[in-house]
Amino acid sequence: MGPAMELAATKTTTWIIQPERALTAFLFFSLFYFSYLYFFPFDQGISAAPAAVKAAKDGVYAILLLALAPSFRFTKDWREWIFVPLVVALLITSVIHGSHTDLKEQIWQNIKNIAIFIPIYHIAFQMDRSQRDRLTFWTFTALIFAAITQSIFSFAFDWTGGKLWADHVFAGLIGNPNSFSLVLNLAFGVVLAFIPSMSARIFIASLAMIALLFVTILHTTSGSQAAIFVLLIPYAAIVMRAKWHRFLAVALIVAAAIVANQRAVDNTTYSVSGITEALQEEMPNTELLAEQLAEAAPEQEISSSVTTRVRIVRLAISVFENPADAVFGSFSTDSYTPMDGQFFVFLYNGGLLLLLSLAAPAALIYLQSLMSVWRTRNQHEAALHFMLVAFGITFLPSRILMYYPLNFIFFMVCGLIMAAIHRNRYQS
Repeated sequence: MGPAMELAATKTTTWIIQPERALTAFLFFSLFYFSYLYFFPFDQGISAAPAAVKAAKDGVYAILLLALAPSFRFTKDWREWIFVPLVVALLITSVIHGSHTDLKEQIWQNIKNIAIFIPIYHIAFQMDRSQRDRLTFWTFTALIFAAITQSIFSFAFDWTGGKLWADHVFAGLIGNPNSFSLVLNLAFGVVLAFIPSMSARIFIASLAMIALLFVTILHTTSGSQAAIFVLLIPYAAIVMRAKWHRFLAVALIVAAAIVANQRAVDNTTYSVSGITEALQEEMPNTELLAEQLAEAAPEQEISSSVTTRVRIVRLAISVFENPADAVFGSFSTDSYTPMDGQFFVFLYNGGLLLLLSLAAPAALIYLQSLMSVWRTRNQHEAALHFMLVAFGITFLPSRILMYYPLNFIFFMVCGLIMAAIHRNRYQS
């Protein structure tokens, strides 16, 4: 069964609105939504904006789902259902821990921040090939446009003396430095995928864009995202296996940016400094670890970011001391613990049940997309794959799946790449 079968199947789906246009519009809205932070008092992550402004994203997303929901047609394609265990695990762990950590907080963290965005993954399987291709192209366009304009805005805002976060850290119009730098990496992944086929003129323009994105990331002081940016270059070169000299040119541009922005590099690398010392630090028992997550590093030369994350890893691993904790998450705390690192926050608060329900489908999508891109070197699939790589690595230092709009973007990317790999959704 080939494309004709897919076309015949999609004729049974009557869309109230054009899904690719609606999702693209929502993506643009999401990427610029936090612009409101610059119009209200803001203090290290806390905005004084009215509740109605903060809730606008939820209302717009609800409208999007209501418009698309009547046209959902579930199929027997197992690929369409791989995130269902995550939904179930989120519900189960929320109920189990609700009695001692507050059910409202569990629902807020697990359902509102994550579960409600999982249907976005499913939507890709409802569209025909032309709709998915348009959505994929528009997604690339939106990310590159947002990356360029918000990078320029960040420099202009800083040049005029503006400051959102302390120390003039760049946050774009995403509002959070780490989230902003991930969006820049997503755009970079798109550019890397198309480097082999670019004309000489476009390639030169892309080098200027790449320099802009990397310098901007350095000014977010996100050490993990700067590392991802650098690692994506050889990774993309190996996967694409074409025009290696162009990827070498990209690496040289990044190296030049490092040399020319030594102060920004020092600030960025400090955020990942002292890893060895932090690992050797003698930690207290697990009952005290949770209380110390917010404490500063004991030695000035060790980044508190690293020290905190080392404590987080040790606290997350402590669930294996008890079988019930290992399966369902820690029962020794009276509140949901929002630690850094998506895998670790899931392990500590939801145990292996929650961790594996995310890690297993994510690993499956990564492996299938890698095999497909390695075989076909399809540039659209490669761009989605590189975005998925950036997401996957970021799951280690940040709980980005709980941050809007990254949760929305993650599930959309996963859906697009799986549907692209398996064009015929009825193929067994």
